[in-house]
Amino acid sequence: MNKSFHINADIGEGFGIEAEMMPLIDSCNIACGGHAGSKEEISKAIALAEKNDVKIGAHPSYPDLENFGRISMEINLDELYKSIKQQMILFLNESSYTLNHVKAHGALYHDSANKPKIASILIKVILELCPHAIIVTLPNSILEKLGKENNLTIWREGFIDRRYHDNGQLVSRANPSATLSTLEDLNQQFYTLINYQYVKTLEGNTLSLKVDTLCIHGDHPNSVRNLKSLMISFKQ
Repeated sequence: MNKSFHINADIGEGFGIEAEMMPLIDSCNIACGGHAGSKEEISKAIALAEKNDVKIGAHPSYPDLENFGRISMEINLDELYKSIKQQMILFLNESSYTLNHVKAHGALYHDSANKPKIASILIKVILELCPHAIIVTLPNSILEKLGKENNLTIWREGFIDRRYHDNGQLVSRANPSATLSTLEDLNQQFYTLINYQYVKTLEGNTLSLKVDTLCIHGDHPNSVRNLKSLMISFKQ
């Protein structure tokens, strides 16, 4: 059976999953020090990715180690620009391996998808430092629109382990139903995404979701076990 999908995972966040996760994925998003990660962790993750022929991406966030970058920050836009640029420079200085993409993390991911000023800052940094990098974002996001206007390549992303609303937004992590936790639910979402390009929403409806890459979160409980299970199910 031919593999008809692309899987990315967030790594370098302190969970020690990199060695087991790398053989299972196509690309990785490496924390750059904003919510997690360090110079040493970036270097180790890049070396593992190169060894496993996995594409590498930078994973910048709000500068918020305390909250793991999960909460939107009231931050001066110039300061945010400086922070994202510093994170990207930290990443790029550790890599002789080609940068494939940039994917914002957590609250910055959602804010750049929905807020023009935040999206513009992320695009500005990418144009300055890595204009050939792909931007990974939610389908039909503001970031997708602005990225295309700036002639940047976009990957529309779907999530194997997160629940959606009817409007295409991810359910807030404050909601206990936000994360899919059982293998049955994960397998069902993975199956419908790769075969029929849709997911079932929190509201019980069907949401069309045509994507270029599928994410599994490295901080998800049992993420490696879950992904191994999905790969076994796919091959059957």
